[in-house]
Amino acid sequence: MEKLELPVCPRTIVFAHNGIGDVFMCMPALQAIASKPWRFSPILVLVKSALIRDYLNKSPLAGRIVAMVLDRRRLWALCLRLRRQRAKYLVFLHSSGGWKSSAAAWLIGADFSVGSARRGRAFGFDHVENVTERRHKVEHYWRIAVAAAGSSSKVEPFGRSRGLLDTVRLKTTEGNAVRRVVFAPGSGELERHKRWAAERYCDLGQRLLRDHAEIEIVVLGSSEERALIDIITKP
Repeated sequence: MEKLELPVCPRTIVFAHNGIGDVFMCMPALQAIASKPWRFSPILVLVKSALIRDYLNKSPLAGRIVAMVLDRRRLWALCLRLRRQRAKYLVFLHSSGGWKSSAAAWLIGADFSVGSARRGRAFGFDHVENVTERRHKVEHYWRIAVAAAGSSSKVEPFGRSRGLLDTVRLKTTEGNAVRRVVFAPGSGELERHKRWAAERYCDLGQRLLRDHAEIEIVVLGSSEERALIDIITKP
């Protein structure tokens, strides 16, 4: 079997191994950790796919974090490899207190570990955030990051300081500045219950276009979500 190689010798290990939508929502949390490089760097972020790895390694956080694909078939071998690195901090952004995340936290043996659980209790973590409380995922991930950073952290989540939509400034052929807003209304067929109603996206889009002439809206989705996208983009 091929030897496990790490891209960095991490002081902080972050598990962010859900889909790309959850990774987008945990960006404020990653920023909170990366904002203190003197305390947390080098930061190794373990992710689900090469697509997410490449996105993070080319994001504005590149240089402060290094992403690596987590092969679940070799989870325990990786935990033993990380144990030898004697990491200072371990942060599970995507966990629900299951036995695998708890066992991984115990096996890695960092000086301080943070995770989440459905009833506020999980084996193997020094600090646990309760996932049953009603709060947006962005804030939940951010709370986990602040717990890792310590109660003195002054970092604010995007939801409070800049709004949940992170816009990208572009230049049109005429040279005018444009703000691009991206809607991703689908959540896969297995999680249709999580979707925001298409009519609300329509209403939000109309308000944005009415109040901000420089905005361009892009709607993303898979081929299975074509009908949903057509409803939102209908003139």
